[in-house]
Amino acid sequence: MKKILIIIILFFTSGCNFSNDIEVVCTKSNTVSGFTHSKKITLIFSENIIKNVTFVENYISTSNTNYDTIKSAKESFEGFIKNYKDIKTFNEIKKLDEQQEYYYEYSFDFTNMDNDDIKKINMVREYNKQILKLKEEMICE
Repeated sequence: MKKILIIIILFFTSGCNFSNDIEVVCTKSNTVSGFTHSKKITLIFSENIIKNVTFVENYISTSNTNYDTIKSAKESFEGFIKNYKDIKTFNEIKKLDEQQEYYYEYSFDFTNMDNDDIKKINMVREYNKQILKLKEEMICE
C-alpha cells in the first residue's frame, strides 16, 4: 500500500502564481496568548487565493483514513478560512504567528486515486514548498 505524507497549508488554488499571491513580512517581535516570541512571520494572501479556497478533502480518497480525523480537520479548516473570507479589504494585514499551527499533516492512501487526484495533491505539495521557502528566506533582525 503506497502512502504519502501530505502537509496541507490551509488552502490552495489551481494555477496560481505563488510569487504574486503571497507576500511575506517580517517584524521584530510578537505577543500571542501571553507568550512573547522574538520574531513574527506575517503571510499576506491575495484575493485570488481567498476566492479559490478549497479543502483538499474534496480530492482525496478517505479509504483507510480515520473519518473523524478528517471531519475534525475540515471543520477547523473551514472556521479558519471563514475569518479570511470576512475580510472587507485585502489591504488589512492578517497575521499568523510563526509558531502557530497553520498546516495539517495526514497520511493518505494512493490506491484509489486517479491521475487527476494525484496531480492536485502534487500541486498542494509544491505550494507547501513555496511557502516554506518564503519563510526560510526571511531575515528577522
